[in-house]
Amino acid sequence: MKENSLGSRIFDTANVIFLGVFAILMLFPFWNVIMTSLVTAKEYNEFLFFPNSLTTDAYKFIFVTPKIPQAFVMSVEITILGTAYDLLLICTTAYALSKRDLPGRSAISIFYLITMYFSGGLIPYYIICTKYLHVQNFPLLACSITGTVAVYWVIVLRTFFKEIPESLSESARIDGANEFTILFKIILPLSMPAIATITLFQSVGFWNEWFRPMIFIQTDKKLPLQLLLRKMILDQKNGSAQITQMQDAAAKFGIKGTFHEAIKMATLVCATLPIMLVYPFLQKYFTKGVMIGSIKA
Repeated sequence: MKENSLGSRIFDTANVIFLGVFAILMLFPFWNVIMTSLVTAKEYNEFLFFPNSLTTDAYKFIFVTPKIPQAFVMSVEITILGTAYDLLLICTTAYALSKRDLPGRSAISIFYLITMYFSGGLIPYYIICTKYLHVQNFPLLACSITGTVAVYWVIVLRTFFKEIPESLSESARIDGANEFTILFKIILPLSMPAIATITLFQSVGFWNEWFRPMIFIQTDKKLPLQLLLRKMILDQKNGSAQITQMQDAAAKFGIKGTFHEAIKMATLVCATLPIMLVYPFLQKYFTKGVMIGSIKA
């Protein structure tokens, strides 16, 4: 078929129309969330395209009431510190398992693999975390220590480390470098695509974490943002106690009349925006590292 033939132009036009409609269908839920967070109760309906008037009262509401800013800060702390802690364990474990002369290497690898397919169950997990680790009301401990190590990323990073020439490590040892120096000054700088990919996935996981805080956290001031958003949605179904308290607090600042749906959507936008802002900085590494570890085991 010729490039400029009628059939080729029809095919290209059909592709553009199909992909355009598909893109609109994918983007509309996000657009609807943003528009819902910017309208009043009078203009609200389930499908918002172009409202007649916009208001930022919902965003003012969530920032003047103490609960949402506290939850936002808590989620940031959990994401940053949890991801750093997780990366430290993943990198050191993967580096150790990448060494062929490690005693018991096969047995350790099998031990880690077993945890990918079997778990002890929720009740033993809860007993260990509360009775021995004492993570109650400590969000960072509840989200990081009780959830590491991510075995999948250990395997992927171990494979990536194996592809780095061993001669680099041997040269460093001759110059007097120890294993920590080799790992942090030679191996990790050469593994930035892999590290960036793991960082992105783990940080998204920590940012969206709500289940473990729901189990271990009983203090409202220590709730992460995602769990607070879940409580707001459930409270709307059960009498809106949470949002009513927040509205009373906002009334002290002169903000009145903000309805529940706008508050939820504004909180959802604030919960989604940080990850969307971080992704462009990691994209160049992500596109290189997303297929790491898939060449050879």
